Amino acid sequence: MLSRITFADYFKLPHSCAIDTVCAATSMDMSLGCKTNPRLVGQCFKIHGRLSQGYVGPPSRKIWPIGTKRLLGVVESDNSTFGEDVDHFVYGDFEVCPFTPSQPNWMQFVCIESGSNLYVQKRP
Repeated sequence: MLSRITFADYFKLPHSCAIDTVCAATSMDMSLGCKTNPRLVGQCFKIHGRLSQGYVGPPSRKIWPIGTKRLLGVVESDNSTFGEDVDHFVYGDFEVCPFTPSQPNWMQFVCIESGSNLYVQKRP
C-alpha cells in the first residue's frame, strides 16, 4: 500500500556512515546546498524513480530511475537529513544533481535537490 508523504517528512533523521573513507570521499558540504555545490559535474535533472536504503556496499541509499537498469548512488554528508528507514521504498519525482558523469555500466553519484509526488511503500 502506498502512502503520500512530503519530502521533509520522510528525510528527517540523521545519517550515520559505516565506512568512513567512502563517506569522506563522497560527502559534500551541505551548507553549499546540492544545486549550488561547486563539485557538480553537470546540470541538475529530474527523474521519476524509487529511492531505497539498505543496499550492500556504499552508498547505502540509491535511486532506481523507473524503466531503466541503472542505479544512482545518493551522496550525503554527516549532517544529511535522510532517514535510516530500510523497510520502505519511496517513489516520486526527484531533482538530482550529478557529482560524477553518466557512464554506461558505472553508477553515477548524485545529490537530491528536491522531491515531489512522493509515496511510501513497505518493502515486500
